[in-house]
Amino acid sequence: PDLYFTIGCLSMATSIFTQSFGHHGGIEYELKEVWKNSVNFQQLGSLSLLFVGSKAYRHIPGGLFLLGTCFFCLPCYYYAYTKDRQYNFLMPYGGMAVMAGWVALGLL
Repeated sequence: PDLYFTIGCLSMATSIFTQSFGHHGGIEYELKEVWKNSVNFQQLGSLSLLFVGSKAYRHIPGGLFLLGTCFFCLPCYYYAYTKDRQYNFLMPYGGMAVMAGWVALGLL
């Protein structure tokens, strides 16, 4: 199977785990919305990786989707779990990378 498809499947599986963890008491109430947004973004990124796996020119958009999902979701999860904002500066870069991935996918 394609690498991006495999990563997308694993990412979707971990998003279900993280959603359950956040829902069943692993995250404080006031930070659950941050956690939920991160889960939603991870699931969107996972679907993007599943989709890009079928394209001939997949390395540029696939890499951008993967980078963007990691740069957005991991700081969100970290902040919601620890209340430490030291990695939050990465989140806008993650969002921009995902947007660039969709543009690249449309152009290639």
